[in-house]
Amino acid sequence: MPTPALDPNEILTREFDYAAQTALQANEDRVRVFNYYLATAGTVIAAVALADTATPGQLTVFALLFGGLALLGLLFALQLVKLRLAWTESIRAMCRIKEHYAAHAGSPELASAFRWNAKTIPVPGKKWSVAFLMALTVMLLSGACAGAAVFVAGLAAGGWWIGWSIVAGAVVFAAQVSVWALLLRK
Repeated sequence: MPTPALDPNEILTREFDYAAQTALQANEDRVRVFNYYLATAGTVIAAVALADTATPGQLTVFALLFGGLALLGLLFALQLVKLRLAWTESIRAMCRIKEHYAAHAGSPELASAFRWNAKTIPVPGKKWSVAFLMALTVMLLSGACAGAAVFVAGLAAGGWWIGWSIVAGAVVFAAQVSVWALLLRK
């Protein structure tokens, strides 16, 4: 039985559709990750806000919860980085297919119809993009949770560690921004 001929246009069309779907999925996953972190942070903050008569033992638990939330923030920021990279790779794949068609279609005007090509797609670490702003929000909340962990630990110990909590929050935030910039640099 003869093997059916493969249609290169069909293969490229399916590959383009796959790349488009993975780009869409990366964006949807980014929103889910962001919303999940916001819901988790909001729940912990609401629980602490309601616990104004907490004992030192309870304050220690809240400090640990805030510390855990700061760590979760780092993990969520890393997930947002990976999702941004996945989106970028999908867009690159789509651009490669468009460039192939433009080169082989016999029409020089075809390339000018596409907004993006391999040289003009947004860089992964583009500042002020939606991806960046979502990650920045997670990093700010994570830094605030690190500061809150130190502050509440100070309350549990019978002191006011305001200075140390500000330092802890700033260090965690700066570290996460540095990781974002390092992993997404072009």
